[in-house]
Amino acid sequence: MFAQIVTFTLKSGHSRDAFIKLTEEMARWLESQKGFVAYELYEGAECWMDRIAWDNQACAEAGREKFLASELSQKLLPFIESGHRGFFGRAVVSLQPQVEQGRNEPSQS
Repeated sequence: MFAQIVTFTLKSGHSRDAFIKLTEEMARWLESQKGFVAYELYEGAECWMDRIAWDNQACAEAGREKFLASELSQKLLPFIESGHRGFFGRAVVSLQPQVEQGRNEPSQS
């Protein structure tokens, strides 16, 4: 597995809700890309982070290039401050238990 991880902040004056709607649109777009595995968006106290998982590096690079050339990127990127940090790399150790999205507590029996 190969991951693209980006940490960033939103520009002031841009709507959080509008950003999330565009990100959901991007996630649907990603699902149609060759080698796409998973997408996650995290909101922290100081910044945001997203992670896109791909089958391999070639798919990650192709997906990134297609996204940057898309109309969607022209709508989404203006929300993000310059100076964001990106990372591309392959998984070395991975543990991914099956957990319901949005749920972080063990079930009560």
